[in-house]
Amino acid sequence: NDDTIIEFPNAEVLSASYVVSGGADQDGSYPDDVSITVSGNTWKYSGEGYGSFGLQNTFSNGTSSSAAIFEDESGGETTVEMYIPVNATITDAEVTLEGMTKGTGDLGDYKLVSENTNEGSHSLSPSVLKDGNDRYVVWADNGDLEDKDTYYSILFNSGGSSSWDSDPVRLTPQDSLYSYDDSLIVGNSDFLLAGWLYSGTLQSTYSTDGGNTWSTIDDFDYDYYIYYYDFVASDNGDFHLVWSSYTSDGEESDYRVFYSESQDNGETWSSETEVSDSSITNTNMYPKLDVDGEDIFVTWIGATGSSAVPLFASSDDGGSTFGTPNQMSSSGNAGYVDVSSDASDNVVVSWTERGDESGSYSVKARSSSNSGSAFNTEITVTGTDDITVDLNLHSENDGSGNYYITWTRQDSSDYYDVMVARSANSGTTWTSGVEV
Repeated sequence: NDDTIIEFPNAEVLSASYVVSGGADQDGSYPDDVSITVSGNTWKYSGEGYGSFGLQNTFSNGTSSSAAIFEDESGGETTVEMYIPVNATITDAEVTLEGMTKGTGDLGDYKLVSENTNEGSHSLSPSVLKDGNDRYVVWADNGDLEDKDTYYSILFNSGGSSSWDSDPVRLTPQDSLYSYDDSLIVGNSDFLLAGWLYSGTLQSTYSTDGGNTWSTIDDFDYDYYIYYYDFVASDNGDFHLVWSSYTSDGEESDYRVFYSESQDNGETWSSETEVSDSSITNTNMYPKLDVDGEDIFVTWIGATGSSAVPLFASSDDGGSTFGTPNQMSSSGNAGYVDVSSDASDNVVVSWTERGDESGSYSVKARSSSNSGSAFNTEITVTGTDDITVDLNLHSENDGSGNYYITWTRQDSSDYYDVMVARSANSGTTWTSGVEV
């Protein structure tokens, strides 16, 4: 915020004008969400589709790209819109056209993993791992493979491209009086690591034979209640873990995000390293991470004095130390966040965000080409057809510059859809969401 004051002698003003122009700062960034108030009258250049003042690189639906899909060889016609300020002078313009190959057809029919195994119980919160043609899944279930239970257990199943094993495997004890939840599976066909939360305790087990047999359940040795966690397996076989807990540093208590590493199949873990910074945000929750060699990338949601914001921090020494958290957005209340990286130093952070006057979330993303040292400006991935967007999202990449974000929405016909958007340039631009 800043003021401009104009003083003049006691005189009658016959005419006046106020010229506003947007220019780049020392980093090449242009201003967003501009508003000017003169004697109580406010002029704004702000809202969906307005983009940056002085550099318009978004369409009217708020996305950086627009897709035209033609069903046959005769082609077709589509119209896209872009907002330009009234009386603006266009000094330079460029349109990039990118052709993509047509899909090979509709998706195949879904295949039930938990079919006829639980006598009407509830199967919830699946985590899926794909390694070549092999697929592995864990989920929470309140069935004991014959009858319905009072408490939830963690089940496992595996299969190939066409079918699943007929009998899921129970990973947790059957006689437990507590519910297991937040199941997660990572690794590959040679080594699978499955984890879950058990009344605030993180537990894990591993398999070296594709899930036919499993190790004894290990408890993560920690003195505080774990609310949320995430872990990944690196290419060298190490396991990396982040979690959020309500802890004290001796002066004050707060929800904090921590990191640890295991080099022995999850049996022992390194000393914790705090990733969050309570002097910047408090109530730090929902951590997610990705790993590229010695580079560790962590994102989470933290609370400022007025809103919930997505944050990012990285380590270039294998998690021994982390840099100062970077706030990725301040334009609304963030709900959920994810991070994906590749071996070419590209990092994409995505999150859901809700404005002050909206009950629905939008999906946003920022990308970095230098391992998170600097990020491009945020891009809104969702569009006008995403009437109601849910809280959660997920991101992934194929290691060749193609990044994907998935989310669920309710469209203008009140149908619930699973959506996916693709970036072919490591998060610099995104296609419009496609209904899966």
